Amino acid sequence: MLRKAFGVESGYTVSEDELNDIRAAFRAITPYFILFTARSGSTFLTHELQRTQVLSIPHEWFNWDYVKTQRSARNFSVPQYLGELFESKKSENGVFGAEITWGQLHAMNSIVPVQRLFQRKARWFFLRRRNLVMQAISNYIADQSQIFHSYQMNADAQEKVSSVPYDGEALKKYVQGFITQETSCVNWLTVTGVTPVNLYYEDIVADPKSASRLISNVMGVWLPKEYIDSQIDNPIKRISGDLNATFEEQFRHEQGSFLEQALRDRPAVLVPASTI
Repeated sequence: MLRKAFGVESGYTVSEDELNDIRAAFRAITPYFILFTARSGSTFLTHELQRTQVLSIPHEWFNWDYVKTQRSARNFSVPQYLGELFESKKSENGVFGAEITWGQLHAMNSIVPVQRLFQRKARWFFLRRRNLVMQAISNYIADQSQIFHSYQMNADAQEKVSSVPYDGEALKKYVQGFITQETSCVNWLTVTGVTPVNLYYEDIVADPKSASRLISNVMGVWLPKEYIDSQIDNPIKRISGDLNATFEEQFRHEQGSFLEQALRDRPAVLVPASTI
């Protein structure tokens, strides 16, 4: 779908000359990527990092829907898009960030290998959720209700969320899907020799500024005192509630054997067994 969004044919890859032109556009840029799975706090983290003013705005710049929207406004080539993206979305101190899912990364690598493009200059973070069951429930409820973020919440949205029925078989598929995504990510990171900094949803929502501090330390930038001292809360709020907890209790009760197997299948580098 990313190829279609860019308007390039199957088999097209960015040439070495084009790679050099793109690299020239970010010669003074310090890039980082947050590889993430759905419902792991990526939107919350984006808003938190944007508030720092020194870590750019790490949106999903390689989401095919976003690229398609941008290309519908004006035509551009892949090198043009990348060059202008790095220049226009960096923070004033030269940091450029992006969030990217496994599907987006895989699609992007088929057009322009990310590690080859940045010549290992980019820093990588891997954002996941320790509690895989709650992650699956969150994704299932969001897909069923089409309510994905707190800024969508109103009385009608709350009713849609509350009316989502329990479906154990569907939740099993979500759990399996997340394990597949995590395994693909871990395999790519291993093959490419990338050692990411691990980030977890539970830590980010508990202490957002610590997450910003960790990322800023890795990137070698100072967080502004105005951000550190700010008492303004992140505008993105958790929308899980009693329904999520009820679903989790029922799922763990009914699917104990399935969860034991799922834990064995989940990449061993992730988290202790007790946190699935």
